[in-house]
Amino acid sequence: MLEVENIYVDNLDDRFNSLKKQLDAIPTWTKQKHAIANLIEQELIDQQHLHDVGHKTRLYLTGGIGTSLIYQVPERKIGKFAAYRGKLLRLVNFGSHKTQVNYYFKVLSEEEVDQLVLVPKYPREIRKKILDQSVFWAQAVNEDILRHLWVKQTYFRKITNFGYDYSQPNSFKLCLLEYYLPKNQVTEALFHTENQRFSKGLYVTYVEVILQITNFETFTNLQDVDFEISKITSKYFRFSTWNDSQISNRIINNYMKIEGFFKEARVNQPELEIAIQQFLLGSHSPEIESIKQRLRSFLLWDKALQQQIQNLFKQLSVQTVLSNA
Repeated sequence: MLEVENIYVDNLDDRFNSLKKQLDAIPTWTKQKHAIANLIEQELIDQQHLHDVGHKTRLYLTGGIGTSLIYQVPERKIGKFAAYRGKLLRLVNFGSHKTQVNYYFKVLSEEEVDQLVLVPKYPREIRKKILDQSVFWAQAVNEDILRHLWVKQTYFRKITNFGYDYSQPNSFKLCLLEYYLPKNQVTEALFHTENQRFSKGLYVTYVEVILQITNFETFTNLQDVDFEISKITSKYFRFSTWNDSQISNRIINNYMKIEGFFKEARVNQPELEIAIQQFLLGSHSPEIESIKQRLRSFLLWDKALQQQIQNLFKQLSVQTVLSNA
């Protein structure tokens, strides 16, 4: 696959581009247009272009016969073009079917490189790729999200999607999951009001943020990005409010992402570990017990670890810090 930031406009002043203009000037495939296409192919062969077959989308050769581009092969390129690291290639579409494309390519000579003006072929896609930085946006929108959710902090955040939002120009939708602790004395300090009470259970909030990039056409790096948050929406899930018919393995897999959440977060968050294990090992109503049993395979990796946790909570069970609020 070609990297969009390494693709440039084919603006070489040569016979190929001259013939390409003649080809594009004829709207339908007449005999004359076929004759010009044959001349183009012969020109490519005469100029020692090599023939190959590839995936037209991954090669950005989706515009039909004669579509061309200049590709700067990265120094660490692997795969098909690894033999041309550091070189500039011309790629030319010469017929496609479904996902496959027949194309010609060659390494540009020093003379061709000297006359080439490197102009990005897909500047908007490059900017979108620059924007697709989960860590940056997680930090940039953090205070606004915490205000929206009315909490002081979250213990773990998982970006689920970042993509272009077609509802308005130059806007993007950021989707993420915010993880909270169950209600107990350990977690009361998380919330703005110390006496605010939440039902016992594991909280996950699904958040959607619409970002409007005000200088989308001009920014060059993330530090230059100016943006406004045009909308924040959220919905929260809480195990203790779900009955057995409402929660399913699909919900656990797709929304909670518990297994990945634990692997990344529990090692460095002892309070989180304590709170969730308290939920697992505590006594609950029959419907909550049913849910809890279905969660065990996600939260407890093996019997040895489960035994260690049980032993830990036997030792800690008399400490008031672990008692339910």
